[in-house]
Order: sequence, then C-alpha cells, then structure tokens
Amino acid sequence: MERREHYDPEDIESLLQERGFDELLEEERAYVLRHLTGREEYEAMRALLYQVRDDERMHPPIQADADVKNAVMAAFRAQQQPQWRIWLNSLGTCYGPRK
Repeated sequence: MERREHYDPEDIESLLQERGFDELLEEERAYVLRHLTGREEYEAMRALLYQVRDDERMHPPIQADADVKNAVMAAFRAQQQPQWRIWLNSLGTCYGPRK
C-alpha cells in the first residue's frame, strides 16, 4: 500500500519561511529530507528565499507602456468574441411559413 503524503510541494516553501532546520517537527523534517539532501541544503534554500523576497520588495512593480497594454487588451477582447454566428437567411427556414 502506497503511503500518502501529508504535505504538498508548496509546503516546503512555507516551512522554509517559518522555521529553521532545527525548529522543524520530526514529521516535517522527514518530509523535507525526502526532497532535500540535508541541513546545509535546507538552510541554503532558506537564505536564497529570503534574498529573493527582499529583492522583490526593493524594486517597484513593472508598468507596461500604454501601447503594450492596449495591444494585449485588444488581443484578449478579440479572443473573447463568441465563435457562433446566426445567419439571418437561415431564420426563414425555421420561422417562415410552412407549405
């Protein structure tokens, strides 16, 4: 019988943000060690995650030029157009007089 995992892959990121390797519960540590080689890799990933998060906060969000935004929105609207059509000359066969 296959053993069901209690954690999702995204949980490693949560654990990296919340706790150091020594603070992990036994079950959490076992889960982490199934995916990482050990304490060194865990702490290195934790440091990298904090560095990336800090780097994201230092830069303002990227704003697209008005031309780019208008082109993307036009493409989106064109794709959202209904694909079906009603031809008026076909309505006569459905609603016209019966002979």
